[in-house]
Amino acid sequence: MTPPNAMPGFAEQNVFEMFVAHGRQPFWLRRTTSGNTCAKVVVVEKFKGPPPCYGNPKVFADIYDLHTGELKEARARLPVPGTYKTWRRIPPPPPWSGELDSEAETIPRAEAETAPQLHWRTYGNNYPLPTGAEALQQPLSAFPSWFLCITCDRCGKDRMVNEAHAPWRDRSLFDILHRMRHDGCGALAGKAELLTGIAATEA
Repeated sequence: MTPPNAMPGFAEQNVFEMFVAHGRQPFWLRRTTSGNTCAKVVVVEKFKGPPPCYGNPKVFADIYDLHTGELKEARARLPVPGTYKTWRRIPPPPPWSGELDSEAETIPRAEAETAPQLHWRTYGNNYPLPTGAEALQQPLSAFPSWFLCITCDRCGKDRMVNEAHAPWRDRSLFDILHRMRHDGCGALAGKAELLTGIAATEA
């Protein structure tokens, strides 16, 4: 199974996911087919569904000339915010905006450096394993050396991935499973299990 962001020309996040990742604050982006303008997302209406599209609420943005900063259109409705191919995040704001780079504003640096990160190892844990719902919110890297067994929803084939070798180990399990498609038939993940080395060998 392959995450869609691994395909050429696709972004890692759609506009809704960018909004959430940026602390639900205004942020800058560009359209892949527009070379001379950029947009600042200023309003995202209330989410009414699950990720990654959250019910497709309306998104509004101010459109600017990329080079001069001239406002072209205020509060324009952003088309196709749920696609992974149309929009790209601009990490630092344009120089003429007068804004500082707020990439890490949602978690202060000192807090981020000291925030504890739980790891559920295959042995020797002094705390209980998370529930299934809790595990989905954790990155795969929170389970060192575990195997992730993913079963295709359509053909039933299993794929076994070891945490240590997964290139997307820092993504949440929810994100991994939601984005993955089986290389053979293109279907979604139907079931997933975290297995220790012993259990994976037996499986």
